[in-house]
Amino acid sequence: WDITHSTFEDIGEVSVKSSKLCGITLEKNIAWLIDEIPALSIAFVFAKGKSEISNAQELRVKESDRICSIVKNLKILGVDVIQKEDGFIVIGGDCLGHQVVESFDDHRIAMSFALIGVRRPITIKGSECVKISFPSFFEILKNFVECKNGN
Repeated sequence: WDITHSTFEDIGEVSVKSSKLCGITLEKNIAWLIDEIPALSIAFVFAKGKSEISNAQELRVKESDRICSIVKNLKILGVDVIQKEDGFIVIGGDCLGHQVVESFDDHRIAMSFALIGVRRPITIKGSECVKISFPSFFEILKNFVECKNGN
């Protein structure tokens, strides 16, 4: 991490390299990444081993009950997941494709589960809710997938 301070907030630069994902436990400073947890749940699906989120009760009072939304969709995808009052546990490895999941009218749930589409076909009911926060999301994701696949 390289952190720079600005007038309004800390700005960081992150370097990313490809590697195999391993399960993790996140229980501290959850407020700092509360909006990223749905996307992290997708990474947990493909990580080897157990990943756990705790102290994330705030997820229950977002656009949807995000804990419940994540758990329901992961179960549809055949993922071994356990719902907790303040988070969830995912036993990762892989998931099923060609499934239909719900957005629950929650833009972060829709965008997060769309990430499954990088590896597996998926349909997301109510995905138009993404227009609220990121109208070009699906176009950008499609371009990423095409580049990844060499198209």
